[in-house]
Amino acid sequence: MSDILVEQRSMGGSDLGGPLRFQNAIVFWVQCNQVELEKRLSSRTDQMMAKGLANELLDFYERYTQPQLEVGRDIDYTRGIYQAIGYKEFHDWLNLAEDERETQKGEELLRKGVEQLNLVSLRYTKKQIKWIRKRFLQEPTREMPPVYALDASDPDKWNEEVRDRAFSILDAHLKGEPSPVAPLPVEESKREERKAFRCSTCSKVLIGERQWVAHTKSRVHQKLKAKQRKKDRKGDPEEKTQIEK
Repeated sequence: MSDILVEQRSMGGSDLGGPLRFQNAIVFWVQCNQVELEKRLSSRTDQMMAKGLANELLDFYERYTQPQLEVGRDIDYTRGIYQAIGYKEFHDWLNLAEDERETQKGEELLRKGVEQLNLVSLRYTKKQIKWIRKRFLQEPTREMPPVYALDASDPDKWNEEVRDRAFSILDAHLKGEPSPVAPLPVEESKREERKAFRCSTCSKVLIGERQWVAHTKSRVHQKLKAKQRKKDRKGDPEEKTQIEK
C-alpha cells in the first residue's frame, strides 16, 4: 500500500480515498418519480428534434464520418465523440443515401433512432442513480456528508418542495440545529468486502475476489502466465497475495 493511502486512512479516510475535504458539507439530491422522468426524457428528445437535431447529425456525418467510410475505415462507436449518446443511435438512418432518407424506410429508421435515443437516455439515468446511491449511501466505511432528497416531480410545487425545503435544511445546518427534514438513510451495501490482492505475474493489484477471478481468466493474464511457465518450467499454482490494510 502506498504511503499516500496510509496517510489518508489515518486521517479518517477509507479504502476509497481520504476524509471529506470540507467537513461542513451537505448534499441535495433533486429527484423525480420514474413516470415523470420518462416523460421528461421523451419530451426533451422531441424538443431536440424540433430544434434541428437531425440536421446537426447529418452535418457531422458528412463532415467527419462519411469521409472515413469512403476510404474504408470502420467507425468505432466506443471511442471519442462517437460514443456520445445521440449519434450512434441514428447510425442506420445516417448511412442511407440522401434520397432514401426521404422515403418511408428513411422515416422508419429516423423514428427508430429517436426511440433508441430515449431508451439509451433512460438507461443512462438509471446508471447515474445507481452511482449516486453507491457512492453516497452504500459506503458505511467512508466518511460521507448527509444527503437530502428533494422531490421535483411536480414543477408547480418547485418552490415548496425544492427551493424552500432546501433553504430550511441549509439554514438549520449553518446554525447547528436539527434539520427539519431527515437525510436519506445509509443503505446496506451489497458490495463484497474490498480486499486487495496482488498478481505476481502481472504486477497488478485487484480489489475484491470478483475482480481477482475475472483477472485470472483474462487473455492478457493467461498469456503472461504461459510465458512465465515456459520460462521456469515449474507450472506453480497462481500466486495470490492479500494486501494487508
